[in-house]
Amino acid sequence: NKINLYNLSLIPDPLHLISQDDEIESYYPQRFSIPIKPNENIICIKDEKIYISAWYEEEDIIDDEIINYKYYEKMLIYDFYGKKLDEKLGCLQRIGNNWYLI
Repeated sequence: NKINLYNLSLIPDPLHLISQDDEIESYYPQRFSIPIKPNENIICIKDEKIYISAWYEEEDIIDDEIINYKYYEKMLIYDFYGKKLDEKLGCLQRIGNNWYLI
């Protein structure tokens, strides 16, 4: 298969070569592909799990005026086959060599 050069990037620790568009495609060290939504972005791959950040915006509009606006993020965890293993409110942040759910 050809390598999709759109959004080609390296994910460190352990090193993975991936591209992401409407799917995450891993080329190295293991090949896999899972679909993602436009509001999702890969954060890391650890212990054969894919950690994805998903952001959401919700708003109530009355008479062309935004009354309530809410922005939040979720951390989604998938396996290499695209099965969702877990979902948590918050975002995963790397500080130094450690990951934190904020």
